[in-house]
Amino acid sequence: AKGVDALTASALLAKNDAPLVLVEGTTSTVAANAFICDNSKAFDKAFVFGGTAVCPDSLISEIDKALRGVVHYVAVIGSDYWTSSKTKLHLQGSDLMMLMRVDTETAAVSFLSVPRDTYYVQKGDDFQPNYPGETCSNCSGKTWYKANYAFHYGYYQAKSDGADHAQATNAGAVKACEAISEITQVGVTDYVVCDLMTFQKIIDLIGGLQIDLPYDIDYFFYDKSHEDVHLDAGEQTLDGFNSMVAARSRVSYREYGLDEDATRQVVDRQMFGNLIKVALNSDKIGMGSTGDLLNKSGSHVVMF
Repeated sequence: AKGVDALTASALLAKNDAPLVLVEGTTSTVAANAFICDNSKAFDKAFVFGGTAVCPDSLISEIDKALRGVVHYVAVIGSDYWTSSKTKLHLQGSDLMMLMRVDTETAAVSFLSVPRDTYYVQKGDDFQPNYPGETCSNCSGKTWYKANYAFHYGYYQAKSDGADHAQATNAGAVKACEAISEITQVGVTDYVVCDLMTFQKIIDLIGGLQIDLPYDIDYFFYDKSHEDVHLDAGEQTLDGFNSMVAARSRVSYREYGLDEDATRQVVDRQMFGNLIKVALNSDKIGMGSTGDLLNKSGSHVVMF
């Protein structure tokens, strides 16, 4: 009968002051997996009660890897922080958000994009943005917000409380991770934040980034801080500045049903994949490690 395994487990877990996570093999286990990943650093062992019909082998494998520190779910957050000789733009949003799964046992890296305009229900009473969200009629009055606003809010909330730029960036990252976890139902174990200036420095340090642009780009700087940029479609190596332009440009393929942000994600995923390959072979570009590359790029990469 259902519940017998949990009833048996509760006695042992109560004795050890440990949590009980209920799963059912016939339904999705993403919520259980997210909880385990979120709290993996607090546990050193786990007990599985019941057969594979209740707790599938795939979840047991994820639990095992999470407890051994083998699998990491890294939120990759691109901060819009930007300064130039002509302007200082302290507009802290996160149009680029990805969730990267790193399996150190199999040396496998996979990632997915979290579209910046994805709406999610923000939890907690402290989230008070300076513009009204969109109320969902069937969400018990809860308010939905765009995912990229979470970083913006967390950053400026911290700044208003007296935090410096680095502290505020961490606060923004925490809010962004909450949004990513809520949307993907995967627990974020680590995060990295990189702003526009540091992104350019990293690309220049590795001698440029190879990219196969699927479309021509005409980019106009709305603040007039730089000259307009044109990039032709096709395979090429871009320096840091033009890589930033390609990463930020949004070109519509509406004839194929793809909006501007969807096509930008295609380019960003390609660029990120190529960056991972470079990082894994950092010795070939004169860097002893990925850490050397990040250290030489400046202090605007925040990791946790």
